[in-house]
Amino acid sequence: MKSLLKLACAGLAAAALPFAASGEMSGWQDLGGGKVRLVVNAEPDGTTIAGAVEVALEEGWKTYWRVPGGSGIPPHFDFSRSTGIAVGEPQFPVPAIQHAGAERLTGYTDTVTFPFEARALTSPAGGRLHLDLFIGVCKDVCIPAKAELSVDLAALNRSDPAAGSIIEAGRARLPRESHPAAAIVEVRLIDGRSIEVETQVREGADEIALFAEGRPEWFIAPAELVARDQQTARFEFDLGGVPDDVDLADTVLRYTLSVDDYGVEALRKPDGGQM
Repeated sequence: MKSLLKLACAGLAAAALPFAASGEMSGWQDLGGGKVRLVVNAEPDGTTIAGAVEVALEEGWKTYWRVPGGSGIPPHFDFSRSTGIAVGEPQFPVPAIQHAGAERLTGYTDTVTFPFEARALTSPAGGRLHLDLFIGVCKDVCIPAKAELSVDLAALNRSDPAAGSIIEAGRARLPRESHPAAAIVEVRLIDGRSIEVETQVREGADEIALFAEGRPEWFIAPAELVARDQQTARFEFDLGGVPDDVDLADTVLRYTLSVDDYGVEALRKPDGGQM
């Protein structure tokens, strides 16, 4: 509730300023089970730009993480038709487990924001930020949706408080390298095709989940929670989707631990190895 009030107040403040830039948010585009827009904010140096792709899903609909699992469709962000700007890869917030029948997939509900950073190639900023988006939005069925969104960089002559608040809220949902109330403690190879991960979690946390990523073609389902006490949780991954010729004892995976509204991310290999 506090975050919603903060966003509402920021929006009112922006509306009260007649000189606030009007081009920092694109119009919404329909996705069939939600809508999407570009949110862009200029930094004071005139060339650094913060942005986000904001997806607002209708009730009961979901979209997916970069490694969705099963039949999920990962978002694809293509900024190649932009002019006068170099755009970094959008970042993915901490996901949650989504259910589709018997499948356990990885993704998001409600509103999800994918932040990115960019740099204008001229000063003051000129050109156009353009996104071609391909994304899956799913309820009873999955809809592969497309959208084209753009923002004129010439409109970014002043920061928009509402846009900045949306981008910062998205950044707050990104996984961190460390967190005082969440940590990946130990990674153990328990047989040829399974890995056990011991984690630290905040006491009283309601929603906890653990995800692993390897090569793009590998399928690794979300971990099963096998034990939990007040401040620790133990998970197990079935790595049957990883090719048999892969030496798991010497394989680095990226682990993302989700604990309620925050998360941590780490590159680890079994037996405590850390990159």
